[in-house]
Amino acid sequence: MIANFRNWLIFNFRLQAALFAFGSDAQATVVGDNGTATATIAGAISVAKYETGSTTGGDLAFGNIIAGPSSGTVTINPFGSGSRSFTTVSGTNLLPFGPAQFQVTGDANANYTVSLPSSDITIYSDTNTMTVDSFTKTVTTGTLTNGTDVFRVGGTLHVGANQPSGTYSGTFNVTAAYN
Repeated sequence: MIANFRNWLIFNFRLQAALFAFGSDAQATVVGDNGTATATIAGAISVAKYETGSTTGGDLAFGNIIAGPSSGTVTINPFGSGSRSFTTVSGTNLLPFGPAQFQVTGDANANYTVSLPSSDITIYSDTNTMTVDSFTKTVTTGTLTNGTDVFRVGGTLHVGANQPSGTYSGTFNVTAAYN
């Protein structure tokens, strides 16, 4: 009986060893491939006021305006040299007028988008105010040919009835981002 039990143990051990070896061979036939992880670091993108070739120093300039007994608007078109149109108020050409100009700098040949204020901004002369809105731009998306591009920004100035005289100013934010 002991011999049968010993034979049974030897047989069971050999069977388990064979099954283990068969399982190992099955796993050895599994094949795979390697993936590649990549990343590209883009250079910083920036936007700055651009004065070259501008009669307004790169700023959005509405020029001299004569306020009357009714409110009105002055609109600067960013296309071309920046035409100016009046509603109710009138103006003269004593001061330069024209669109703001900005230069975007970043990776060569990269595409970018421009964002302008979506709400009114206020410009001030002491305690007197006017608003500017309806900002427009010459590009919605552009390409940084050789790493730079220039675009212009226009807008509409709201002049109050009998608006007090003075030099009014305020700032607005322009941003650029890679597409």
